[in-house]
Amino acid sequence: MHTMEITTNKDINNETLQIIKESFEEQKDIRIMHIYVDKGTVYGIYINNPYTSLSFIHEPLTNMSTDIDGHNIFMFELGLLLHIIYRNGSTQMFNILHSCGDNGTWTLSNDNFIELLQLSYDNPPLQLSSFHLIKWIDRLNDGDLNMSIIDLIGMVENFTIIHPLDVDVSNKNSEALMKNNLNMVRQELKGQSFKKITEATLNKIDKLFIQLQIDLYITDNK
Repeated sequence: MHTMEITTNKDINNETLQIIKESFEEQKDIRIMHIYVDKGTVYGIYINNPYTSLSFIHEPLTNMSTDIDGHNIFMFELGLLLHIIYRNGSTQMFNILHSCGDNGTWTLSNDNFIELLQLSYDNPPLQLSSFHLIKWIDRLNDGDLNMSIIDLIGMVENFTIIHPLDVDVSNKNSEALMKNNLNMVRQELKGQSFKKITEATLNKIDKLFIQLQIDLYITDNK
């Protein structure tokens, strides 16, 4: 991830969020759409200046990270975030996009961004995420999982934030117990049907994303 330095000795409150926002925007020529604190970690969603995608000299920034006083800061480019959500089925990125955190939040009051957030919120990637979870649990059973079992449980936990399941996967006392719980998750997911997100919906989200860039960098319609 790209990194940058921000120096402050303040707690992460709304004032500090504003400092972080302005520092990133000034130094990286980006526009931050949404920034919040969750359990001491700052998450931000931004868009790049469209010029960077047209230039061969300037590389578009897809993510950035730094820390202040031991607090991690993670910034994600909105287009990449939407791609990971709707092409990979990432409920983790969905939750990052839609979280308000536990201490302070700032969201751009742009009509197209608000509509994009609402349309995305109404269309979580549960069908694709469920498909991948079942596949990865099958690979775990076959001894062919290319991630840790803890990471897989983390994905299930992100899924349950959006769609609760009857299986409690929080107990991680033994690998045998975790595998048993994951197989119960697999059975529950296989018995459920989730709404497929249509290409028409994806195209509408995409058009809002494109219009948002026009708003902020061409017409300055904030």
